[in-house]
Amino acid sequence: MAIIVAAASAERRDAVWPRLLAPMCSMVRGASGLGEVEAEWLERWLLFDAGRGDLGPHDVQTVQMSIADAALALGYGGVPVADVVAVRALRALQEVGILRLVHKGVKGHSSLYAVMPLPPADGDGIP
Repeated sequence: MAIIVAAASAERRDAVWPRLLAPMCSMVRGASGLGEVEAEWLERWLLFDAGRGDLGPHDVQTVQMSIADAALALGYGGVPVADVVAVRALRALQEVGILRLVHKGVKGHSSLYAVMPLPPADGDGIP
């Protein structure tokens, strides 16, 4: 993990997302750790948005993180730019293909992200 973060940081000196990657890894969990609402979000996303009806929520690793959680993980707690930096880091993790937004958070529920890539579809040639 440290090698990935070091390589990513070297790619772009002002990149914030590599600093979020390490704490985010401790937040990754399977569907058994999701609440009922989040499990429903994941099921709907797999079926309709990801086009992977062959997968169930138990097949996918997820991260549930709010913007405030991301800001704290980055060490920006109460700084006025904390939300901007956290949103930038979360978007960058999506752009580089590490996360995919399953559902934007709603009151009482943080945003849910799928950790990519998804398991290969049956018949993709992987035994």
